[in-house]
Amino acid sequence: MKSVLGGIQLNSQRVIAEFFGSRLALPGDALVPTMLAAAAQGVIQAAQTQWFLHDGDLAMTISECLEVLERGIGTDPKTWSTGN
Repeated sequence: MKSVLGGIQLNSQRVIAEFFGSRLALPGDALVPTMLAAAAQGVIQAAQTQWFLHDGDLAMTISECLEVLERGIGTDPKTWSTGN
């Protein structure tokens, strides 16, 4: 079971990295597209967890999480949350 889930995760990360690579004019297996894909997967996982535990709008939660990532974490913890 773990190998199946791991394979799904790696395949989806590769697809997301290829998307970022095409947008950035970089190979999909370059560091930046790979890193951005991993960050996007982390955002989606966190949003799914929040949605599972607290219900709400999954798409909106993913969007809010991506906004936080887009702004950057910074050093001020008050900027790490969109209010949820």
